[in-house]
Amino acid sequence: MAKSTTSSLSDEQLMLRYQQGEVAAFEALYQRHGGRVYGYLDRRLGHRYRTDEVFQEVFLKLHRSRGRYDASFPFLPWLFTLCRNTLIDHLRTERRQPTVLLDETIDIEDLGQAGEAAWNEGLFQHHALNPRQRTALALRYQEDLPFAAIAEALDTTEPNARQLVSRALRTLRQWLQRSKADD
Repeated sequence: MAKSTTSSLSDEQLMLRYQQGEVAAFEALYQRHGGRVYGYLDRRLGHRYRTDEVFQEVFLKLHRSRGRYDASFPFLPWLFTLCRNTLIDHLRTERRQPTVLLDETIDIEDLGQAGEAAWNEGLFQHHALNPRQRTALALRYQEDLPFAAIAEALDTTEPNARQLVSRALRTLRQWLQRSKADD
């Protein structure tokens, strides 16, 4: 389907074509409304990673529910209802997930000046931590990623990502205590 053909079609007509399997119709809808959906989510979430995650989920849900779309209703309100519901689901999921475990409340800076200096000098890169722990800490404290993203990057579950960070912090604390005792 040529671009000029899709530009003359209404959103509802494009959605009907997408229901029939025309990928170009989806691409046209995405081009038309992707920016507005992203802006809507970004204003409410305020964090690029979270916005990207929910944005992707919105269009995944659009794809999955395309067969249930009724063209007698306007497409754009349907899309934004889908968007709003996805956002609400995401926020509810975030609220239900435990966000603080005892060991996770400690930031690298909370390990003290020695811990911060050691982190900045890269001393932990070759000592106390295994590679997965180093990666988990870097993703958490340098990249400021949520545990869900860390889990995805490390190909593990979110609880395991939390445990990796927790154990890494505990190991760092012990290593710093031994380092102070040696001084």
